[in-house]
Amino acid sequence: MALLLIPDMEDVVGDYLRNLDEITDIGAKVVGLPLGDARQPWVLVSVLDSPRRGPIDHLIEFFMQFSCYAGKDATVAHGGQAQVNSLARTVRAALNELPETDLSDVVVSGVEVSFGPRLEDDTVEPARQHLPVEATIWAHAR
Repeated sequence: MALLLIPDMEDVVGDYLRNLDEITDIGAKVVGLPLGDARQPWVLVSVLDSPRRGPIDHLIEFFMQFSCYAGKDATVAHGGQAQVNSLARTVRAALNELPETDLSDVVVSGVEVSFGPRLEDDTVEPARQHLPVEATIWAHAR
């Protein structure tokens, strides 16, 4: 008997965002671990929860967070707010396109996206603007 594994959505959606011209045009990195000292803006991709919606692991409801950060040199006074807002709006638009996107190993049947509050994150040096984008993504393996 072969095990049915759920998709690695951090990897799948991270790769999708990493390969979008709109993200690379901003100069942003898409990562799975925090980049506190990065000069460029970045997006930290995390799966927060992934309950199944049925008797088998076919349709999974992935609750994900895409933590958007301004670059190291973009302070509040020097474009940090504008940079993080632009990055978060781009991530949101890209996520909304997932159901129409041909992903090799995953079928996405729906997406709901929302913004969290924009904050100054002082857990990274130097402190920078941070805007989380949260999404529920309904998906299953092909």
